[in-house]
Amino acid sequence: MAESDYGTVDKRGNWAPNRPVSYGPFFTWPVRPVAILKWFFGFPGYLLPWNALYAVAAVLIWTYLTPGLQHFQSFSLTWSAVVLARNVMLAILVYGAWHLWLYVWRRQDTAFKYNRQWPKDSPGFLFGNQTYDNMFHTLVSG
Repeated sequence: MAESDYGTVDKRGNWAPNRPVSYGPFFTWPVRPVAILKWFFGFPGYLLPWNALYAVAAVLIWTYLTPGLQHFQSFSLTWSAVVLARNVMLAILVYGAWHLWLYVWRRQDTAFKYNRQWPKDSPGFLFGNQTYDNMFHTLVSG
């Protein structure tokens, strides 16, 4: 997949897509029902592949990683801690995988990267490092 098929690089080295983000045919007038159905059920479209994958993941997580409904009848620190721990572990797993692929291993290098520069340590961040700041704000403040 060549990034030149999808966007251009300006004189400063920043990538920009050829087309702006679209919101799908829901917000067009007059209403076009056939276009809405194609957009919703087409491939690639709204439902397939990504939202269907997210829905399957949600069902699997609910089925296998969530305590039974009888535990939620009354508030308890036990079940809330289990749910919190599950959510933190899933966040670390998903965001960590993306971080490894895109920033540690740099498998995509700068292809499709809006800002071609790699993050640097800076005193402007709470911990001097953007990754540590992002982890803190995601896992602690939420």
